Amino acid sequence: MSFEQAAERADEAAGIAAIAKAHLDEDRGHKLLAESVEILAHAVAALARAQAPTT
Repeated sequence: MSFEQAAERADEAAGIAAIAKAHLDEDRGHKLLAESVEILAHAVAALARAQAPTT
């Protein structure tokens, strides 16, 4: 998997986590977990993009 592909997958994970977070208003524990996943996925995407070769 290339860094660009990793960034795309991390962005996808962040989007899914954001959707999950929006549907978990009543469940604070799971909402916090979804928020953590979203933050980590954004961080992974940023790191992957930083490592991707520029052409």
